[in-house]
Amino acid sequence: VSWSNVDDVVYDPFIGSGTTAIAALSAGRKFIGSELNTDYFNGAQQRVKLWPASFVKRTLANKEDGQLDLF
Repeated sequence: VSWSNVDDVVYDPFIGSGTTAIAALSAGRKFIGSELNTDYFNGAQQRVKLWPASFVKRTLANKEDGQLDLF
């Protein structure tokens, strides 16, 4: 997160289960991902769709600098 700013785009060339996409959204970033395996792609798509947008907005609203600490 320290290498990008809010509203930056994060690219994950191997989206897998979608963890990077969710981390990007949680940190106020946009994301682009690609995946050759359709099973992984479909799973990642479902995870991202189910990720609560309210969590992203609430978490960022509670941070003074607009950053989210990820561990």
